[in-house]
Amino acid sequence: DGSSRKLIYRDNGRGISEGSLSFVWEPGYTTGGQGLGMPFIKRSLASSGVSIVLDSRQGDNSYTQFTLTFPPINEDFIKWNESMREKEELRL
Repeated sequence: DGSSRKLIYRDNGRGISEGSLSFVWEPGYTTGGQGLGMPFIKRSLASSGVSIVLDSRQGDNSYTQFTLTFPPINEDFIKWNESMREKEELRL
């Protein structure tokens, strides 16, 4: 219908510290991994027009929440998607 869509993922784990939140998207920043995953995800989503926002809190009622905002679906995408479905059906 031309409006953007949001996908919200929230967990009730221990959360991310305020000090770490500002660095999560920086290449090389890590609290145990290699520090490449989050920057890669953000760049990959952005290349498709999708934005991602991270919110988190530690302590009582801790959580981590990712909000992905997808761009409006346009007619070209709908046509492409339908053509891909038809191709997949032909393979079966």
